[in-house]
Amino acid sequence: MIQLIHTNYLKIVSLFEALLDTHACDGQKCRMRKNVKKALLFSALIIPIAAAGYLYTSVTTKLKQAEADIAKTSNKLSSCGNERSTLQDKLGMTEAERTKLESSVNAMKQDLVLAQAQKLEAEQRLVELRELTLKFKQLVDAGTLKVKVQDGRMMLALSTDVLFPTASAALSAKGANSIRQVSKLLNGMSTKRFQIEGHTDSIPIHSKKFPSNWELASARAMSVLNTMVSAGFKPNRLSIASYGTTDPIANNKTAKGRAENRRIDIVIVPDLSHLPGMQELEKLTQAPAQAPAQIPSQVAAPEAAPTKMTGAQIAAEGLTDEQVEAQAANEETPAAVAPAQVAEGAPPAVVPSVKN
Repeated sequence: MIQLIHTNYLKIVSLFEALLDTHACDGQKCRMRKNVKKALLFSALIIPIAAAGYLYTSVTTKLKQAEADIAKTSNKLSSCGNERSTLQDKLGMTEAERTKLESSVNAMKQDLVLAQAQKLEAEQRLVELRELTLKFKQLVDAGTLKVKVQDGRMMLALSTDVLFPTASAALSAKGANSIRQVSKLLNGMSTKRFQIEGHTDSIPIHSKKFPSNWELASARAMSVLNTMVSAGFKPNRLSIASYGTTDPIANNKTAKGRAENRRIDIVIVPDLSHLPGMQELEKLTQAPAQAPAQIPSQVAAPEAAPTKMTGAQIAAEGLTDEQVEAQAANEETPAAVAPAQVAEGAPPAVVPSVKN
């Protein structure tokens, strides 16, 4: 652009010089003409410089404006990058919160299913308790038994003072009749299993037939079981347990409390198979099928019976006479013999389970 201005200006100067040269001049006019030419030539130099300066200033201003715009844009870009990072962080937090929320929702769903199952179980048990109370209302009103719930289990509690004579495991006539009545009503609950539990008070018993309260409680439970089987109850729906003195429900320091503790509890064994997670637990606890064990080629010889210690052995061990007698008594004690069946055709005696 400056070149174009300079070129056009030179053309104008050349036209002025041509006009000046067409006229004759004397000495003074010639000097003036020369001065005019000089002025024109000088202006021809100054004007392009001035135009260049103007253009430089304009370009410099625009350059500075462009640099300012670039800096502003860079700041905006940096700000956008920071906002992007912030949004990404928030997005990550949102995803984590979403995952946590989904886990919480799943946990709440599982809790809801469990709560609904527990509610259904509680409602079912309440219905069973009402039916059981109604079924045994006559015997309850007669004072023969009580229907109660203890430790989450429904049971019938019968006083042994009504069923058995003192320190005896033989049912009285009235007691046997009561058990037969109870057996007839329970037999109608065909899907249920029952456990007969024997309890005594805290007064210890030491007799040849009942060395302790454990034996008395288990023998009484066994008598009830045999009577129920004789009345037509299926043996595979019954079991017994002896608690002895370990599970009192009243104070043993009073006669009334001891009478309450002397009892037979017929417990309805709860079915837990339908509770949530039980099927999975059963699968985990089921052992894989094993190959049949091989018959050993040699059978181990039975252990030899213990022999009495000689005098030399006693002297070497440094045992006292009391210790020697106690050891001899232990060696001569015979193994426990299974109790005989109560009645002909009755099932074999069941070994009582003991709760400590």
